[in-house]
Amino acid sequence: MEELKKAVEMHQQGNLREAANICRQVLEQEPDNVNAMHLLGIMEQENGQSQAAIDLFTRALEKNPEDPILYNNLAATFMSLGELEQAEKQLQKALDIDGTQAESYSNLGRLQYRLGKLDDAEKNLQLALRVRPDYPLALNTRGLVELRQGKVEQAIKTLKKSIEVDPDIPDSHLSLGKALQRQDAPGLAIQCFENALELQGDYLEAQIALAGAQMQACLMDAASATLRKALKHNPNRPEPSVAVGDLFRIQGNFSEALQRYERAVRLQPSFAEGYLAAAELLREIGETMEASALLRDAVRLAPDQIDAQTMLAECLIEEGDTDTAASHVVTALEFEPLHALANVAHARISAARGATDQGLKQLEALLKHALARGDRTAALMARAQLLDSQGEHAAAFEAARQGNEQLRGESPRPLAPETRPLDEETLLRLREWAAAEPFEEYPEPPDDGRPEARVMVDFPFSGGDVVRRLLNEQKKLHLFRLGGTLDGLWREFVADPEQLQRLKFVGATQESRQRRQYWRTIRQHLPQGIEQEKVIDWTGLRGPLVGPLHRFFPQMKVLFLLRDPRDVVLDAFMNNRRWHPLMPMFIDVETAARSYADYMDTVCAYRDRLPDMFHTIQFEQFLKDPQQGLSTAGEWLGYEELSIDKDLMPVIDRARKQSSRWQNYAEQLQPAADILAPLVERFGYGD
Repeated sequence: MEELKKAVEMHQQGNLREAANICRQVLEQEPDNVNAMHLLGIMEQENGQSQAAIDLFTRALEKNPEDPILYNNLAATFMSLGELEQAEKQLQKALDIDGTQAESYSNLGRLQYRLGKLDDAEKNLQLALRVRPDYPLALNTRGLVELRQGKVEQAIKTLKKSIEVDPDIPDSHLSLGKALQRQDAPGLAIQCFENALELQGDYLEAQIALAGAQMQACLMDAASATLRKALKHNPNRPEPSVAVGDLFRIQGNFSEALQRYERAVRLQPSFAEGYLAAAELLREIGETMEASALLRDAVRLAPDQIDAQTMLAECLIEEGDTDTAASHVVTALEFEPLHALANVAHARISAARGATDQGLKQLEALLKHALARGDRTAALMARAQLLDSQGEHAAAFEAARQGNEQLRGESPRPLAPETRPLDEETLLRLREWAAAEPFEEYPEPPDDGRPEARVMVDFPFSGGDVVRRLLNEQKKLHLFRLGGTLDGLWREFVADPEQLQRLKFVGATQESRQRRQYWRTIRQHLPQGIEQEKVIDWTGLRGPLVGPLHRFFPQMKVLFLLRDPRDVVLDAFMNNRRWHPLMPMFIDVETAARSYADYMDTVCAYRDRLPDMFHTIQFEQFLKDPQQGLSTAGEWLGYEELSIDKDLMPVIDRARKQSSRWQNYAEQLQPAADILAPLVERFGYGD
C-alpha cells in the first residue's frame, strides 16, 4: 500500500508526526490493517506513549497472532514500563512461534539479566549467538551477564568483540567502560564513555558514567564540567542531581550533597538511586536509623538495586536483626552471585549466628576471585573481624594489614580545602593560637535572639557512633553533621594565619553575621518540628575548629568524646576502607597514631584554656552506666532527661565487648606506643 510505504519513509527520516498521521488515516479507512497498527505502535512507543503502543500491538496480534516481531515490540514496551515478567511472557511467545529469531533470544536474555536470572540469560544469549554469532546486542548483554557473574576479564573480552563487530553502538562502549571500572582502570573507562558520547552526544547514562570515572580518577574539574553539560540538557532528570551530590560528598561537602539527593527524589519520587545515595551519606555520618528508612524505600521501589539490598542488610546486621538482613543478602546474591559486599555481609551474618568458620570459608572463596582493589580490601577487613572474634589476633591483624596494603599507593578522592581533614601545620597553628589567645577578653554574645551553639566533637572510632545514635533517638532532638556549619569559618579565618590572629578584633557586625550564617546553614536541613535549641552539631575531623567558633558563641557547649587511644588507633587501622578521605591517615598504626595525637592535642589545648565549655564523656565509663551518662550529658546541655530505648541495648553490648581490645594486639601496636603514651597517661588510661 503506497500510503504505508510513505509512512515508513517518513518514520525512517525522523518525521514521526507525519508518519503517524498517515497511519491513522489508513486505519480510518482500514481498521484491521495490521501493518498500520504495528508501525503506529512503534511510533507511540518512541514518543513515550507506552499504553497506546500496548493497545495497538495487542489489537494487531488479535488479527495476526503468529507474528514474532509484534511480540518482540510488545515485550519492549512492557520493559519500558518496568513490567518485566509480562515482557518475558511475550518473548517466550515469539520464540514459540519462531525459534530461529536471534533478536528474540537476545531480548529474552537481556530481560532475564535485568530480572537476575543469570543462568537463563546466559542460555538464551548462547542460543542467539548460535543463530547469529556476530550479533552485537547479544554480545553486549552476554558481557554484562559475565560481569555480574564476576567474570570480569571474560566480560571485557566479550564486550571488546561486540565493539569489533559494530563500533557504532553506544551501549557497547558504555558496558565496556563499566567493566574496566571494575578492574580499577578509570582512565580506560573514561575513553570508553567518551566514545559512547561521540556516537550519541546526549546519552545521559554515558555522561553520568563518565563523571563517575572522572571522580574515580580524581579529575574533579573534569567531572564537574561533564555534569554541567548533563544538567544543562536534562534539568528535570534525577540522575544528574545524584551525580552532582556524589561529587559534593566525596569532597566532604555533605550539606550540598544531601540537598542534591533530596532534589533528585523530588524530581522523581520513584527514583531508587536517590534514596540509596542519601542513605549512604547518612550512614557515613552515623545516622543509621534514617539511612535504614531510606534504604527500605529504595528496595521497595527497585528490588533489583543490589547496592541498596546490601547496604540495608549491613544496617540490619548492626541492629542485630540478622534474619531480615539475610533475606536482603539472598536477594542481592540472586541478582549478582559474586557481588563482593553482599558476600561480605553474608559472611558477617554467618558469624553473627555463631557460624564463624562458615563465614571465613565464604570470605576465602570470595578472595579467590579477581576482585577490584576496594572489594578485596572490604573482604580482608571482614576476615580480620571474624578472626578477631575467634581469638586469632595475629592472623586478624595480618588480614587487616593486607587490606590496607591493597590501598597503599592509592590516592583518596580529593576534598575541597575547606572540608578536608586539617593538616599537621594547621593543627600546630591552632594549638599555638589557643595557647596565646586572650579568650577572657572576648565580649558577651550579642542579644540577637539566637541560641548558643552545641557541638559534639569526636575523633573517628572514639565511641561517637554509639553516643550519636543514642542522642538521635531522643524525641525532638536532632544531631547531625553538616560540613557547611564550620566551613565558612575555615575560609574566612583559619585558612589564613594572619586572619586567625585577628579574631579577637572582630566587630559586633561581623560577629552577628557569623552567628546568623551558622544558624542559616543548619536551618536548611532542620527537620520539621525541631527547634534550634534542640540541635547538636556533630563534627568529626573538623573538631579543632571549635576554638575559633568560640569567638562567635562564647557560651557554646561542647561534648567531647574520649576513648583509650590504643583502642581508637587499632579500630581505625582495622576498619580502613578505600576512597574514604581518612584512608591515608589510617594506612598503618604509626600513621594513625600520629593523626590521632595531633588532633587530640589541638582539641585539648582548647579544653585546657576553656574548661567550662567542655563536657568530657569517657566512653568506657559511659558504657558502664549509659543511662546515667546520657542523663548527665543532657542536663549539661540544658535538655530534659534523656532516656535509652531498650532496642538499642544490643548496640551498647557490642560496644562493651570492644573495650580494651588493644590488649590483644599490644605487640602489633608497638610502633605506635611511644606516640600514644602521653595521651594514654593524660586521659587516665595508664596501667
